[in-house]
Amino acid sequence: MTRVLIALTLAMFGSAAMAQGDRQQIPLLTVMGSAEVKTAPDQATVGIGVMTQAPNAREAQEKANVIIQKFLAEMQRLGIDKQDVQTSRLMLNPVYDNPKPGEPMRISGYQAQNALTVRVEDFSLIGKVIDAGVASGANTIENIGFSVKDDTPARLEALREAAAEARQKAEVMAKALGIELGGVYEVVEGGAQVMPPPMYRGEAFAAMKADTPVEPGQVTVTASMTVRYEIRKR
Repeated sequence: MTRVLIALTLAMFGSAAMAQGDRQQIPLLTVMGSAEVKTAPDQATVGIGVMTQAPNAREAQEKANVIIQKFLAEMQRLGIDKQDVQTSRLMLNPVYDNPKPGEPMRISGYQAQNALTVRVEDFSLIGKVIDAGVASGANTIENIGFSVKDDTPARLEALREAAAEARQKAEVMAKALGIELGGVYEVVEGGAQVMPPPMYRGEAFAAMKADTPVEPGQVTVTASMTVRYEIRKR
């Protein structure tokens, strides 16, 4: 009985190895397809912050809090939901003096930083948010970014176009080489990437007013895949 089982196992192993060998010997044509899809952004984020300094930590933080509270009140006046305003940075650091050679460094005060990110879907509010920040006392207007709330449709479209390009390449190559293109043997997705438009940063827009136009540009979505086709002689 043991000999029968061993013989059966060896036979199955041999058959699997032969099948794998046959599978590896299938002639294949490998192509890569890629695509780029552009879509208009439908939301923007504006970074507004404040940096204050005082002799002690409590005073520095209180100064920053007063400015932030004024700004939050302005956001409410503009009709921006509380859920669309988020704290992005909150820091409190000691400030050291410049001692003379040989003297130890001493704390001369404290610096408080508080930054908020405001999300808006109405792009006409971008300038008003910046204007409200400046009017409230914000002194670190950080950036403006644009994005898409749901990028799934653009990702899928990019994948469809990448697959179509791969097929087109395979057909052209097969015709040029005088071979017949068979079925798809393997597909490996290279993934999809979403690239938002460049952000406006720092002093480049620190002097913006409420009526300053801001162009959102477009969000770029890229996708790629590798496709292997079976081929045979005509």
